[in-house]
Amino acid sequence: VLPLDGAGAPLLTHDLVATSNDLDIRLAAGGDASTLRVAPLTVELAGTLRGDTGHRGRLRVAAPRVLVPGHDLTVGGVDLDVRTGATIEAAVGVGDIRHPKVPPLTLTGEATLAGEAVTFALRPRTADTGIAVEIDGTHDLAAGRGRARVDVPAIVFSPDGLQPAALTDILDDLTEVAGAVDASATIDWSPDGVDGTAGVRANDLSFVAAGVRIAGLTTSWDFSRLAPPVSRPTQQLRIRSVDAGVPLRDLAARLGLALTAAGGARLDLSQATAVFAGGRMSLADAVLDTARAENGLTLRLEQVDLAELLKLVKLDGLSGTGVLNGSLPIVIRDDGIAIRDGALDAAAGGVLRYRSPTARQALEAGGEPVDLLLRALENFQYDRLSFAVDKGLDGETEIRLRTTGNNPDVLDGYPFAININLSGNADRILVSVLEGFRLSDSALRAIVQ
Repeated sequence: VLPLDGAGAPLLTHDLVATSNDLDIRLAAGGDASTLRVAPLTVELAGTLRGDTGHRGRLRVAAPRVLVPGHDLTVGGVDLDVRTGATIEAAVGVGDIRHPKVPPLTLTGEATLAGEAVTFALRPRTADTGIAVEIDGTHDLAAGRGRARVDVPAIVFSPDGLQPAALTDILDDLTEVAGAVDASATIDWSPDGVDGTAGVRANDLSFVAAGVRIAGLTTSWDFSRLAPPVSRPTQQLRIRSVDAGVPLRDLAARLGLALTAAGGARLDLSQATAVFAGGRMSLADAVLDTARAENGLTLRLEQVDLAELLKLVKLDGLSGTGVLNGSLPIVIRDDGIAIRDGALDAAAGGVLRYRSPTARQALEAGGEPVDLLLRALENFQYDRLSFAVDKGLDGETEIRLRTTGNNPDVLDGYPFAININLSGNADRILVSVLEGFRLSDSALRAIVQ
C-alpha cells in the first residue's frame, strides 16, 4: 500500500543505488545495432513520486569506461546528472573520448526537456590543445526534427606549434601549416534525413601538400548544402604564391562546388588568373566533374616573357627576348594528366641566343652543318618563333621549338629555319603547373567520398 500525502495523493519517497560490473547494452535502430560495453556502471535515483505531479528528484549515472566494439571508440569518465520536475534538466560530463581519427576529447553539456521540446548545449574540447567547439540546438520529439548550430572558433596553426595532423590523420599530408581557419555550420534533421549549411574561412594560410608549397591562401567558402556538399556559385579564392618547382604568383579564382545530374560533385571554375613568367596564366568556364572519366580544360597564357620562361627551362647557355601567347589544352583522368596540341607563339620578332661550349663539344662530330647551326644560334634574330607542347598520360613530354630568322654575322644574314627538341627543366615546368590541377581533382574526389 502506497503512503499518501496530506492531500491524499499517493507519495513514494526513494533513495536507490545500483551498481554492476561489466554490462553490455545493445542499441538498435532500424536495421543497425551497436553494443555498448560499460565497466562498471553506477546508478543513483533519489526523489519523490507523487500521483498528481509525477516524479521530482535526481538521477545520476556514472561510468568510468564505456567501449563501443567495432567502432574503435572508448569513452571514459562519464557522469550524467538528471533532475526531474516540471521540466527535466540534464548535465553531462565526459572526461576522455578516444578514437583513432581524432585527438583525445573532453565533453560537457546541458539539456532541458519541456513537454516535447528539447534544448541542448554541448562543448567538446580537445584535451591536448584546448580547441573548443560550441554546439547549440533544439529537437522536437513529436515531429522528430531539430536543428543545431556548430561554431568552431579560429584555429591558429604554426610550423613550430599546432599542426592539422594533431587534430586528424586525414590531414597528415599537410605540413608546415601556418595561418588561421574557422568554421560554422547549421545542421537540420528530420525523418526525411540530415542536411544543413556551413561556412569555412581561411586567413593567410600557408602549407606544403604533396610537394607543392602554398603561401597566403585566403578564402571564405559558404556551403548551401552538406549532404552532398554544394557551395554557393561564386566563391572567392586568393593565393599569394604556389610553388611546385615553378612559381605562380597572385592567383585569384572564382569557383563553386555543384551537384551533377548523376549525383556526383562538380567544381565550376568560372575564372582563374595567376602571374607566370612575367605574363598571365588564366582559365575560364572550366569544369571538373567527378562523374566523368575524363575532364578537359584550356589553360591560356598571355604576354609571357620569353627571357623569364627560358630562365625556368634552365638549359645552359639558352636565353632570349620576346613575348609569347598561346594555350595548353589539358586532359585530366584518374591515371594521369595530359596536354594535347599545346602551342605558344611569339607576338613579334625577338632574339634567341644559345651559347654552350658543352653543347659545341658534344656535337663537334656533326661537322660543318652543326657548327653553322650553333654559330647562327649565338645571336639569332627571329621573325617567327613557336613552341609545340604535348604530354602523354604516362608522363612523357615533348616540347618542340620552331623558329625562322637569321644571324647577321653568319653567311651575311642568310635565313635559317630551325627545329629544336627542348630538354633541361622544360618537363619540370609543365609538371609543376599541372600539379595544381591534380591536387584540385584529388581534393574534389575526397570531398565526394
